[in-house]
Amino acid sequence: MEKFFNKILVLILSLAVTCLILFAVTKQTGTDLPPSEFYFVNELRRIYTHGDADVIILGNSKALSSLSSQVITSVTGLTAYNLAISSADLLTSKLTVETYLKNCTVPPRYCFLEVSWFSFNGMRTEFKSSFAADLAFNDLQPMYYCYVYPAILQKMVLKSEAGMISSLNKLTDYALMPEVSPQKKYLDYSLKFTSSASGAVFDRKEMLKIFPNQKAGISSLLYSALGDIARLCIANNVQLILYTAPELPEYTREQLDKEVVKQRIRAVAAKYHARYLDFTVDGNYWDPAFVGELTDSHHLNNPVHFTRYFVRTALQSAK
Repeated sequence: MEKFFNKILVLILSLAVTCLILFAVTKQTGTDLPPSEFYFVNELRRIYTHGDADVIILGNSKALSSLSSQVITSVTGLTAYNLAISSADLLTSKLTVETYLKNCTVPPRYCFLEVSWFSFNGMRTEFKSSFAADLAFNDLQPMYYCYVYPAILQKMVLKSEAGMISSLNKLTDYALMPEVSPQKKYLDYSLKFTSSASGAVFDRKEMLKIFPNQKAGISSLLYSALGDIARLCIANNVQLILYTAPELPEYTREQLDKEVVKQRIRAVAAKYHARYLDFTVDGNYWDPAFVGELTDSHHLNNPVHFTRYFVRTALQSAK
């Protein structure tokens, strides 16, 4: 038994040493976050460059496609960064806001977080282990999330190997090994959503592939993450505004447990002095014009009109 525990201890120490070596050898700056079709790269890099903003936007692709930081600035004069990541879960949003608040000089005045019917579903959204690994090269804080997502370590090893190969290539001025990089159709989310057409038609079969019983459910882990984000905002004197972006009415009506989910969102808003604005057909802020601006059941093609409408509604309600 003693030998067994000694082996476990050696394994743990080895992992710890490996992490420290990876951290030391491949430490990089936030500006090294790679371009990707899954986020606005120039804005997400701001989490490490002390680019203090008045507004930060969190969430998944619904936040990416619904709110434009440029429009927010032009309408209000407030600087804004959209830090959302496509398909990201609420634990990823928590990690993002933790990192931003740790590195900013002045906390933002507002945090706009998109939450919807599937925000607490761990299958429809996911923790971005690769993103966490990128952050861990600057700060070991994301290693805390390894208790739930050990894939962070694997991603760190892979990124370290790629980084060292790239460095060697530059030193020797020729390719020792071809660099392996995924083939991306887009280098930034903005190029992706502006290439989509408006005029969406609800595809019920596609919805049932993901949600066969038409229920998204509530993960306790993700629900807790929402509460953690709210507490972080209170601790840093940030006004949290939760919102559900527009969806096709047919899609919203097919969500059998949406009221249960929204009740939980309202409960967090009430407990932590946040606001919750629902822009779906069931909410108080629905506009029929949204239908013609959707590119599918729940993504806006052009965020200009909605961002203007959102800012008027959100900032009035925040006063």
